[in-house]
Amino acid sequence: MDLAARQGCILFWLPGPRESFEGLIYGATARYELGLWSSRWSGDHGLGLCVGGDPGFPSLGTLAYDLEKEMPGKTLHR
Repeated sequence: MDLAARQGCILFWLPGPRESFEGLIYGATARYELGLWSSRWSGDHGLGLCVGGDPGFPSLGTLAYDLEKEMPGKTLHR
């Protein structure tokens, strides 16, 4: 992923769930990875990151707001 971020782009797509996930937090790993890479991007604006999500992804609006604050100039694509 380091190589992709430096020489191209990491694409994060946050899909809506296809089924119920009782007892699990849907998208937890994706949220973790996105947080990690947005933090890295804060220290190096040359990293290629693109984030998109399905409207069915839980708390997509909150993620869009947080990304706007963490990564000014980046847009969450729908």
